[in-house]
Amino acid sequence: MAETKTQIINRALRSLGPMGSGQEASAEDAKDIGDLFAPMLRTLDAKGVLDFYDPDNGTKDEWAADIAFLLAMASGDMFGVTPDVEAVAATEARLQFMGSGPAPTINDVGGTKTRADLIRRALQIALILGPDREPHACTTRGVRRIIRPWLDGLEAEGLVGVPNDNLFEARLLEPLAVMLSVKVAPMFGRVAEERTVPSAIQSIRVMEAGRPTYETARGMFF
Repeated sequence: MAETKTQIINRALRSLGPMGSGQEASAEDAKDIGDLFAPMLRTLDAKGVLDFYDPDNGTKDEWAADIAFLLAMASGDMFGVTPDVEAVAATEARLQFMGSGPAPTINDVGGTKTRADLIRRALQIALILGPDREPHACTTRGVRRIIRPWLDGLEAEGLVGVPNDNLFEARLLEPLAVMLSVKVAPMFGRVAEERTVPSAIQSIRVMEAGRPTYETARGMFF
């Protein structure tokens, strides 16, 4: 399924305020914002956020809300709305993750990350923390309490095991942060972007499928 260019424009205008739920954009507003659509997509392509596509052919459903938000921010000046730079950066990061294609294999990404890295990234994805910012201790306290039970739940479901939540593989950071962001968003009055979870789960499954077992091969000799 895909949302049409008109639907995306209507989403953007509703977020900017000039139209209510169920209303259609005026021809003038639709043209003004529509003229920015393709140039915005080319900018995202140049920044490595998302490959350029023809908006007239529709936008993937899982991208629609984020594309509409970025379109709204790109056209905010027309409606007296100041772009939220931090939210734009976090939205672009989320889009980059969703549109990045197959997850890396076990040999693609090395190194380790910490619980602090996971919390910081989850808060950024949930639009609670801006890029290159460090969260305050009072912000992270509640998140730290839920991490271990949450990771134990993922292991019980057979998705991934993270025995040490303060030192884990770097390749797991982004998908785990996406999933954690859905848990923490309501804690800070944000809407949980649950549509991003299936892609994160699939990324982890692909990575876990490529993990070597180190089991000794057995054979029969005659």
